[in-house]
Amino acid sequence: MNRRVKFAVAAVAAGVFAAAWGVGAWRDTHPMLATTRHELKSFKLSVPSAWPKPEEEGSGVFIHSAQDPRSSLDQYRWSFTIIDDGAKTDPETVIREMRKDYDEAERMRTIKLGNGLEARTWVDWQPMGELNREVRAYVFKGGNGRVYTVLQPLGRDWRTNRRYTYIFRQILESIEFKGA
Repeated sequence: MNRRVKFAVAAVAAGVFAAAWGVGAWRDTHPMLATTRHELKSFKLSVPSAWPKPEEEGSGVFIHSAQDPRSSLDQYRWSFTIIDDGAKTDPETVIREMRKDYDEAERMRTIKLGNGLEARTWVDWQPMGELNREVRAYVFKGGNGRVYTVLQPLGRDWRTNRRYTYIFRQILESIEFKGA
């Protein structure tokens, strides 16, 4: 075979490999999961069906993932927390209080979720005694006039982070507030 043919075959093989890797990465980071709708005190939301029902305690809602030892991305149990800061709270006050005395890990940005919520979000470090953990924080005013703070722990690798950020944003976008 001449050099051009060998180069063309190598280029096609590399392209097929790259495309397969990209499709696999997309499926890992954007999973299509069946969901179950749950009605809580102040809102309804949908979580993946394999996950346990969200727990309510005081002003917090705790959402736990299901562990799947067959998947390297789901081998650990993740939990997300939604905290109701009340109706008389200003989102900017909550943000200032959360960010006080911490170094900025990521600049703050505003995102618009699929259900119309506009959330302020950033990555920060949450103190956990001797060890801190990196979390993505969200603060938004719900359709019921109440302010909510959300903390999402981040994983150590980019694929797990993107997977759970995608799943969690799907959960946030599914929220329907009561009394809205």
